[in-house]
Amino acid sequence: MEGERKAALEERAKFLDARLRMLRESLERTGQAMMELEIAKNGILEMEKGGKEVIMSMGSRVMAKAKLTGNEVITPIGANYFAALPHKKAIERIEKHIISARSNQEKIGEEVRKVEKELVDLLKEARGQNV
Repeated sequence: MEGERKAALEERAKFLDARLRMLRESLERTGQAMMELEIAKNGILEMEKGGKEVIMSMGSRVMAKAKLTGNEVITPIGANYFAALPHKKAIERIEKHIISARSNQEKIGEEVRKVEKELVDLLKEARGQNV
């Protein structure tokens, strides 16, 4: 019975460890997306100020020089789709994406804390079982 319990605890620990790694990677990707959105928003704001050239995020860590030449900018609208939107609408859309990403980041962070606590509890249980 002791061997079965040890095997069950080890299996659960492996599962939790893999889940924790996946959540941390997701947290990193969400943070990167938020950073790219902030860069895009700031780039639009900077271009509106004086039409000077700025570095814009194209998504997926791709950056490009940009200069305001019209009344619209290419903007992420979700699900890897983009649209040409007027500056104000583009900023509003980007801000919505930032809020959504921040909310997702908070949810993922909470899940990370839950999994970390479960791993600590599992370790305590294993020590109590002398496993």
